Amino acid sequence: MSEPQTPLEQVVSETHPENRLWSGFARKFSEPNLADWIIAAFTIVIGVVGIFQWRAISGQWGEMKAAGQQTDKLICLYQQQLAALQQQATDTHDLAVQAGKQADAARASATTTLRMFEANRPVVVLDTADLVLNPAVRGLAYRMVLINDGGLAAMHLVDGCDEYIDNKFVPPDATNIVMEPVTMGPQDTAQVCEGILEGPQVQELQNLQKTLIIVVYAAYTGPAGSYKYCDKEKYVPSAKGFANIGECNDWKHPFK
Repeated sequence: MSEPQTPLEQVVSETHPENRLWSGFARKFSEPNLADWIIAAFTIVIGVVGIFQWRAISGQWGEMKAAGQQTDKLICLYQQQLAALQQQATDTHDLAVQAGKQADAARASATTTLRMFEANRPVVVLDTADLVLNPAVRGLAYRMVLINDGGLAAMHLVDGCDEYIDNKFVPPDATNIVMEPVTMGPQDTAQVCEGILEGPQVQELQNLQKTLIIVVYAAYTGPAGSYKYCDKEKYVPSAKGFANIGECNDWKHPFK
């Protein structure tokens, strides 16, 4: 209910009708009603702010939800990749085991074939490379022995040794001269050569100032054909013996 007009307000209202609206507006915002209007304004502001905050929170929640879904997809993808890698590792292990079995079978087959091959032909190879050091005379003596490791006799066997100091051929003495052709039966052994080194040369070999290589070679025949063999033995002071350094491309004088 509106407050009654004072006599003065009635006169003004009747005299100046355009002031009626302003008078009513002034009464609405008079001091007794001002607090109500301020509270209403704050309520509206708080409501608007709440709406914006809700919209912001809703957007953040949507982003978090989308990010969570993306994370779930990535985790699922990683799990699939891990499972694929585990399966690949299992397959690789199985392949390695299978390859190992195949290699073992191949080695066994090769050994069997080699034995059958050797049983049907002569096979002359180096059996031992002996070394004797004589400190009393500061000397070094060596002896090379061949063996027929095949199943048949080696016929027309001619063998010998060549001595090399620093890869330079040393002319043979009487113990290294090639002998007349002989026959070597299966599993027979025969000394092919021997030699003696003395004096300062031995010390130079011991100090690795020089090298000693003995080339052992043989030529022989069998029922199915002729064969050649050549092997290189190098003196190794630290081992107090000889070490095989491979076969020769030529059966005689490979360093010339």
